[in-house]
Amino acid sequence: MGGRGGSGRSSAAVIQVPAGDANAMADLDIRDAYDDALNIKGNTGNRWVTLQALRTALSVRGMSRERQDRELTRFANERKGILLPEEIQRTLTPGVRDAGLRYGGEINHLFQIER
Repeated sequence: MGGRGGSGRSSAAVIQVPAGDANAMADLDIRDAYDDALNIKGNTGNRWVTLQALRTALSVRGMSRERQDRELTRFANERKGILLPEEIQRTLTPGVRDAGLRYGGEINHLFQIER
């Protein structure tokens, strides 16, 4: 998994962010982590990633679980990403279940950024 530029498998866009804008920095971390999770999953045409995979990529970037919850909730509230519960709950592994995030009255296990 790569740092600020993503996984290293594709060209990274250079984005200038004001040093004091913590939300913009968190957005970059979420987008980079999402790209890493997608790259690990492979190109299946399905752009949903598990929160387990996204949280792993965010942890590598030094983001605590508490901050992940706060930033992912903000990201979804700002309509920058979509959280979705797994429809078939019995198929969830313990790791995917533990990575869930309560949002919109439900425990969500999947995440997507529309582009």
